[in-house]
Amino acid sequence: MRHALALAAVLAGVLAPAAPAQEPPRSAQLKIRKVVLYKHGVGYFEREGPVEGDVTVPLSFKSAQMPDVLKSLYAVDLSGQGRISSIVYDSKDPLSKQLSDIMVRVPEGQALTAFLGQLKGAPVEVAIGTKTIRGRVLGIEPVQTRTESGVTTSWKLVLLGEDGAIRPLELLESLEVRVLDPALQKDLARMMEIYARARHADRKVVDLRAEGAGARNLRVGYIIETPIWKTSYRLLFEPERKPLIQGWAIVENRTDEDWEGVALTFVAGNPLSFVMDLYTSYYPRRPHVGVAAAAAEGAAMAAGEEGADEEEFEKAKDAGARRELRARGGARPGAPMRKVAAEPAAAPPMASLGEMLEQSLAPVASGAEAGELFAYSSKGPVSVKRGQAALVPILLETLSDGERVVYYRQDLSKHPQHAFLLKNSSGLTLEKGPVTVFEGSTCQGEGLLAQTLKPGMRTMLPYALETSVEVQPDFGGRDQPVTRATLSRGILTLFYKNRRETRYTIREKGGKARVFYLDHPRAGGYRLVEPSKPEEALPDHDRFRVAVEAGKETVFWVREETDVSAQVSIANSNTEEIRAYLRQTYLTENAKRALAGIVEIMTQRTSVDAELAQLQQERQRLSEDHSRIRSTLSSLSSSPSEKAMREKYLDRLGKADERMDQVNETIRARQERRRELDVQLTQALEAFAE
Repeated sequence: MRHALALAAVLAGVLAPAAPAQEPPRSAQLKIRKVVLYKHGVGYFEREGPVEGDVTVPLSFKSAQMPDVLKSLYAVDLSGQGRISSIVYDSKDPLSKQLSDIMVRVPEGQALTAFLGQLKGAPVEVAIGTKTIRGRVLGIEPVQTRTESGVTTSWKLVLLGEDGAIRPLELLESLEVRVLDPALQKDLARMMEIYARARHADRKVVDLRAEGAGARNLRVGYIIETPIWKTSYRLLFEPERKPLIQGWAIVENRTDEDWEGVALTFVAGNPLSFVMDLYTSYYPRRPHVGVAAAAAEGAAMAAGEEGADEEEFEKAKDAGARRELRARGGARPGAPMRKVAAEPAAAPPMASLGEMLEQSLAPVASGAEAGELFAYSSKGPVSVKRGQAALVPILLETLSDGERVVYYRQDLSKHPQHAFLLKNSSGLTLEKGPVTVFEGSTCQGEGLLAQTLKPGMRTMLPYALETSVEVQPDFGGRDQPVTRATLSRGILTLFYKNRRETRYTIREKGGKARVFYLDHPRAGGYRLVEPSKPEEALPDHDRFRVAVEAGKETVFWVREETDVSAQVSIANSNTEEIRAYLRQTYLTENAKRALAGIVEIMTQRTSVDAELAQLQQERQRLSEDHSRIRSTLSSLSSSPSEKAMREKYLDRLGKADERMDQVNETIRARQERRRELDVQLTQALEAFAE
């Protein structure tokens, strides 16, 4: 035990400076005074507090928070009489890198003797009893002594005195060993600070140095990653009263510090935010260039080497970013709420639930525009312990405008739903969130405010199914007659309408008249014909209000139309089809005259085609007769008995050749006429345009 105490005393003396050159800097703590929570995963924290004179303000953060801190931290002296002289923070370098410029170390084992052995040549002052001895360290000498209980080891500190004498001193008998070299003292103090902070691997300290005279206030602000704040609502219906809406903000304190009496602000909206790692130290590789190469004229670094270094640097940055992303946690949901016990049936008369809510709970936040965003700011201080979550009331308003309805939208539910057509008459922006609906003290269902509602905006809030009302939609469509036509360069364009009809059959079985709202899907390109306009036009639907009588069936029609056109090529149509168009009233008189002329040309062309067909058939027949006659003549001999027959066939062959010449000439004439008619038809088609 005596040896252990002696070791502690000597080590304390080694690390103590011989005579402090100046008073150590004073420190001050700044408490969190303001917290602003956003919807994009960061929070703004503001600290403020009094300081006096020159002080150091330490701030502690997790390693993963440092990139956000470094790109957002600011500090200001509110009095204007001081200044922030510096902001120093712990490096992210590993312990070995931070200690690389300090020549001495404190080993894990034999801390005192191994440490003093590194101080060879350093001037020290040793106190033994009432004596004080100065000298330079020559080394540590172990001395082993054999006793009855075994071998024990002691150490002698060997000094070279100022008079040149070498003095071995019993190290464990020394009360203290004081280092006299100021530079070595600073290295030791820095080393101890690095070792002390290294015990908390995930904690980094940012020191703000504030300089000034007298008492004054400092303010420090920064953003760090924070769970988003969430919103939930209670909607209360009571007889003879306007609906009451109550809003709560759910906030989580995931920091390492209690929030005591802070000003809380909840910002609705999504400002842009990003992660940039300004904290990681980057050491890009540099090429080694020999002295001879550097001295040579025109020596330069190879392009390939430079590209490789830049690539390695980018990889290092990407790896650092990935490590930071893995270190950042996501938002965790708040604790579930407890169920409210039902009131006993025999309870004495009391005020309504709405009156009790208004009397017992007032919102602790006020709303206001914040640039392009909307913010709820707490009216008083709020406290949330570290690791806990809280529900903060931000809204308690009577809705002056709105009604309870039955609502139907097929893509949401096949059945109608109880809903509340909510109009935001509160004057505050309502952020998205779940809504629990109460009738008195009975829960009627739950809905979802799916969009942010600014003052004056409306939304439909379904919260329960309505089984006593049925809706049967029937979809159909048909083409309407052609209304007009245009003729241009041989193309006849017909214009007509396509009608889309939907028949909604609504059956009320509960014996109660209903205010019924129907959302009808809007088809692209169609316009509403019946009814002439909707109750409200939504992005993809038209909303209609339908009066449904008690116990009856109501039929509601929605008719929509779109313009459709079809094109007909006159050149590819026959004359009967064109004559059918001529009988229609949607053609103009000019178009009819043009079509009549085209029909006349096409009729002539048809007649010429018929003649050509007949002539070509005759030419084919004459060619076949010519072949038979020649075949017969080749089989007849020159005998007198067959001479008369030969002359007969020769006469027929001459007549066939003569007729063949006539037919060929006529075919050429008809083909020329056909070409003339084609040209006339093309000109007639191209000439008319409406």
